[in-house]
Amino acid sequence: MPFYGMQFTIPFFIVQSSDHITGAAGITWTTSDSRISKDGAAFALTTNTVTALQSGWYALTVTSVEAQANFQGISIVPSGTRYDPQNLLIRLDPAPQSFYAWPQSLYQDAPERSLAAAIGMLTNKTEVTSALAAAGSMHVAVYKADDSTLWFKMTLVQSAGFLPITALDPS
Repeated sequence: MPFYGMQFTIPFFIVQSSDHITGAAGITWTTSDSRISKDGAAFALTTNTVTALQSGWYALTVTSVEAQANFQGISIVPSGTRYDPQNLLIRLDPAPQSFYAWPQSLYQDAPERSLAAAIGMLTNKTEVTSALAAAGSMHVAVYKADDSTLWFKMTLVQSAGFLPITALDPS
């Protein structure tokens, strides 16, 4: 799925208007054949021209400026009447971020058995200490973003012959 504000290329299929099934190969594209609407605004010409892939398949590269919208309508109308037009509606996801920059509210209060907690285990301070041992078993402690408040602890299962990672301090 394309991301907001990031260039992407969208492939699409054009068919011949004679049977509405057969791929339309060999179209000569002009700059006025593709238009884009950002978030329901009026359609405007795209920056790039459509390029041929093969056998009725074509592609349009949407620039990062054109991708600054939550929803895009793309209208592709080949010159001439031998081809069916193609209209596309695209939803752009928010810009991707490194999970080290994800807002802490996304995972900080999540239950320990969740994807959010797994992210917290990768980004927050963790440690295995004897102070957390209970009845002879080892535990891993995961701290909140302040690196001192315990968020949760889990039992650590150790496979024979493998030593556990005893600490992770991302600071």
